[in-house]
Amino acid sequence: MSKNKNDTPAERQIKAGEPIKVEADSRVEITAKLNELRKQAQDAGLVQTAGGFILHNEGVFFANITFNNP
Repeated sequence: MSKNKNDTPAERQIKAGEPIKVEADSRVEITAKLNELRKQAQDAGLVQTAGGFILHNEGVFFANITFNNP
């Protein structure tokens, strides 16, 4: 499964211990994507263990986030 900025969080399968890279063109868009991933992980019984910090480089906002079993 590709993990580019055109993927929507609904297209991703969250796996415990596997980092997910999220990219977007705006801070609002990436925040929405991260919030959706957090909700999906919570619904799957996973907890956020690392990442989620939004960074910006050359016009692209990005973050890496990882979830694990509690």
